[in-house]
Amino acid sequence: MNAVGARDNQYMAATLRFENGVVGDLTASRVTQEKVRRLSLTATECRVNVDYIDHTVEIHRSSMPEYVETDGSIRYRNASVVERPTVENGEPLKHELAAFVAAVRDGTDPVVSGEDGLRALEVARRIDALGTDRQLTTEH
Repeated sequence: MNAVGARDNQYMAATLRFENGVVGDLTASRVTQEKVRRLSLTATECRVNVDYIDHTVEIHRSSMPEYVETDGSIRYRNASVVERPTVENGEPLKHELAAFVAAVRDGTDPVVSGEDGLRALEVARRIDALGTDRQLTTEH
């Protein structure tokens, strides 16, 4: 894991490499007034962009490239396909709390376990510590 911070860690950028080889880039900023809540995933067969503020998901795929013969000439064709699945709107924190209450009431496992929450908190603390050790500087 690598992380760097600026402005007393009000801006953080981190790169995480998981045991299975997946790499994740995280950025968080309290420096600007713009609210951004996005997630982007790049996989072998597609790229997924999630916007938590607009409640949208876009899945970008490439179709199989092919050669097409038209009027005696051969042309190469490779199209991009964008899927936009319907996403249920709602306040994420409200859904999170409702799921927790339902798990307690019904005696079922929560969507996110306490162990998962502790692991996420540990990762956030490690990123914060790394960012503090490696503050971004600008040269004039």
